[in-house]
Amino acid sequence: MHRRLTRIHPVVPYVAPMMLFLAVVSLFPLLFSIYLSFSDIDPNLHLRLKGADNYINIVTDPKAWRSLWHSGVFTITSVLGQFILGMITALLLNRGLHGRRWLRLALLLPWVIPPVVSTLTWRWMFDGEWGLINDILLRLGILKETWSWVGSRQTALLTAVVVNIWRGFPFLMIMFLAGLQTIPAEHYEAAHVDGATAAQSFVYITIPGLRYTIAVSTTISAIWAFKDFSIVFLLTEGGPAGSSEVVVTLVYKMFFQFSRFGEAAALGVIVLLILLGFASFYVRMVTGRKDET
Repeated sequence: MHRRLTRIHPVVPYVAPMMLFLAVVSLFPLLFSIYLSFSDIDPNLHLRLKGADNYINIVTDPKAWRSLWHSGVFTITSVLGQFILGMITALLLNRGLHGRRWLRLALLLPWVIPPVVSTLTWRWMFDGEWGLINDILLRLGILKETWSWVGSRQTALLTAVVVNIWRGFPFLMIMFLAGLQTIPAEHYEAAHVDGATAAQSFVYITIPGLRYTIAVSTTISAIWAFKDFSIVFLLTEGGPAGSSEVVVTLVYKMFFQFSRFGEAAALGVIVLLILLGFASFYVRMVTGRKDET
């Protein structure tokens, strides 16, 4: 058997165990989830086919549409905030600041800290009675009384967005900083000689020079944000009254709390298709960049 594999390609015997492992831990659960999305599990733990009923139930379920809307809002606002904060910090670090190395290390901490630790810390900071944020806003006179940031329908999703921006912007900062260092300094010098302002140099030199970096890095951030489970679940658990429910937390609740196994699998497949759309855009950007170079 080993000789036959070697005749096909000398690398195959070394890659085959890893491919088998990936098939067991990744491919089989994926195929089973797709099969389950067209089936259901009865009280005796037997699978029975239901056809497209699970997908019909999901499409006609207002909670599913609301969770998809919340996921879209969470993703767009998070990536936008991460982009703005990441670009600002990258531009500052690209300058010859004193102690730039230590500043980079400090700005990377949100990305390095384990998500559970950072999210629980933010939950304490957003606490309505003992939280640090309420204390600061009360001292500054911005609030007249304490506000339940996590427990209010108006701000529950906002708190999750703030935490995700804080946790994710270092990735974009590093990507933008690496891209900025590939832009020739002569371009900025020529623009300065021609009388261009800093804003004009940013629009006509920096942004075009970073267009592929921006497209690729924001696409990766969008994928991470859309499938993020820990932030919303640890902060609000999708509440209050579903006001911060995103699609991945709804999948979890359908499966583990409400025992709607088939519908949970169907919604999971829909999430997979959405993420494949993001991934295809990412692949087109990367392959397009390689073709140009």
